[in-house]
Amino acid sequence: MKRRNHWILFVILLLSLTILSPSFDISNEPVSDQSDAVTDPFYNPAPQTPQKELPLQITVSMGEEEYDIFQQLSQDAAEVTGTEIEIHNIEPNDEYKTLSDNFRLGESSDIILLDNQLVQSIAMQGYLRPITGNDPSGTAAEPFSSLLRMSEWNGYRWAVPLDIDPYVYAENRMDDPTAAPLQSNSTYDEWITRMNTWSEADAKPFYLDVDDPLAYASWLKFQGVLSEVTRLLNAEEFDDELRSRVIDIQTLVTFIETEFRDSEGELQWHAGIVKLSDLLPDYREDIASYINNDVESQALAVTGRSFALSSRTAQTEKATEWIKAMTSPESARIWFERSGKLPIYKSLYEELDMRDITTAVPVQALEQSLESSYENESFDPVLLQEAKLIIEQFLRGEIKAEEYNLQMESIILDKENNDAQP
Repeated sequence: MKRRNHWILFVILLLSLTILSPSFDISNEPVSDQSDAVTDPFYNPAPQTPQKELPLQITVSMGEEEYDIFQQLSQDAAEVTGTEIEIHNIEPNDEYKTLSDNFRLGESSDIILLDNQLVQSIAMQGYLRPITGNDPSGTAAEPFSSLLRMSEWNGYRWAVPLDIDPYVYAENRMDDPTAAPLQSNSTYDEWITRMNTWSEADAKPFYLDVDDPLAYASWLKFQGVLSEVTRLLNAEEFDDELRSRVIDIQTLVTFIETEFRDSEGELQWHAGIVKLSDLLPDYREDIASYINNDVESQALAVTGRSFALSSRTAQTEKATEWIKAMTSPESARIWFERSGKLPIYKSLYEELDMRDITTAVPVQALEQSLESSYENESFDPVLLQEAKLIIEQFLRGEIKAEEYNLQMESIILDKENNDAQP
């Protein structure tokens, strides 16, 4: 009986040791040492499938004609860098709202082409990744210094500039080149007289993009209503004199043409506030006939765009290489010739084939306007969106000058009060 109990105890002990011992591993996985090296000589893992690199996602906001040009140049840069890309084009009028929604929802592309006025604001919200390196465009060419400072915040650079585009006062004087154009010091009476004369042949002889607050601000600057374009939404500038001048401008609003070309593709205005690229390359041969004014009108404001990296991108190196290819001096030259957008590199303006451009808009005028556009102060993007609707309604004749003044003053003061709160 005792022998039987001994056998039972022995069996129980043996089973216990079998269960607890790590050397009796019945799993199908191979045993690894501490360095994770497989020690099972019969283990044959399935070959790993290499993960396919995703295309670079790029978001821009352009009109159809410019977008077609951009796509071709982008693909050329993609071939040079061995990169696959996908480009998404946002409707220009919805640019800020769409970009804001994408950033907030974490759906932004790897690369975003931003209006220069938006770069610092979006960087401060944490949506961008800093651009590293002393020469983000990958070239020793010298960009305009104001463009580089524009993209700086908190000790970092947040974007690489692509192009610039000045606003100018243009007047069609091809029929009579000796006629004196309107000047920045022309009086209100001179404006009315000229508009009435032009309207005898064309009821709406003055072109202005009513959807573009910068074009409107450039018009106010040309007339001497604003000291600088960037002070359009400045509380100090919005005084009794400005309100009075806006009431005068209301009379000129009736002469505004909102379409740049007619149904046959021809210009249908006698004068206007335009971007230089509006006249290029189609009217480059006649550029001196349109822009031949006093120095104050040669670059009223300068807009431009820059490439920024999303803070969510996982392809920083590949994105940076593509941006370098897109912003090289050679690419800048091609982009200018095809799109009319001016290069960011000062050295390119010294070339002989740019002489007609620098005669119409001297480099010095560009530099001065860049400094006032990007260094003194920038527009608050949210406030600018609010003002845009009010400006458009005023320029289309939907609200009177008095209502315009009240609404503009209201949003400017609200912004000032909100900023003053701790």
